[in-house]
Amino acid sequence: DDLSNGRHVCIPDVVAELRDPSERTAGEMNVPVRRARYELRDCGLALHRLCSGPLRGMFDGPTNAGEATWDAPAISLNISQLGGLALDDTAIAITMICATAFLDAKRRQRTQLAYERNEEPERTIRSNDEGWRILAVPGLAEYYQRSFKLSRETGVQNVLVVHRFSDLSAVGDEGSRLQQLAEGVVSETATRVVYRQAERDLELTAEVLGLSDEEQRVVGGRLGQGEALWRMEGRSFRVRHLISSVEWPLIQTDRAMGIRRAPAVAR
Repeated sequence: DDLSNGRHVCIPDVVAELRDPSERTAGEMNVPVRRARYELRDCGLALHRLCSGPLRGMFDGPTNAGEATWDAPAISLNISQLGGLALDDTAIAITMICATAFLDAKRRQRTQLAYERNEEPERTIRSNDEGWRILAVPGLAEYYQRSFKLSRETGVQNVLVVHRFSDLSAVGDEGSRLQQLAEGVVSETATRVVYRQAERDLELTAEVLGLSDEEQRVVGGRLGQGEALWRMEGRSFRVRHLISSVEWPLIQTDRAMGIRRAPAVAR
């Protein structure tokens, strides 16, 4: 929506309306203006937190990314800088909800356009690194559970990356719905790729994935760098992943440990 002066409506505008609701807003609530101001106070304060303090500058103005950004063939959303902020769970939740809403809307537009042209809709691959962090945010676990369940209907291939399964157990209190949702996402996956596991994580990994004794021995010490156990429809394969020299600089995340060339990089 736009204001009368052509400026895009942003969260500060909503906060202003909640703090001093108009007669129209009060009428929609079927209460006097004074009562509406009282009823909307908590909501206004919650939104105000997004416009001040450590979150200032993230949600309180128009986006500087053009509409064409969401039509690009590949989009990378980096939320690593949110980790050092107070209220970072709130920031992550809002960022991911807004991003997925835009991405889903664009995907539906592309699908509808393809149907109108009598064409096959393009497939979408959505990869989420540091999945334990996303699943720990209330609301996002439900979103990803639905995404996994409806992947055949939507044509979206979801890839969720976690360091270890114990991270999923730690996203909520023991036995909580949030923890159950996070762990349940694993059961929705058709393909599981398991890299070498530390001994302390091996038992839980084997329990969650139902690994055989031989598979446990493989992921517990026989896998080298760039190797993984792939499990698909009850079958398992030991796979060596080769990385091109062009890709290696993009994924090398341990530069601080010194420059090295991985054995998995293809010459």
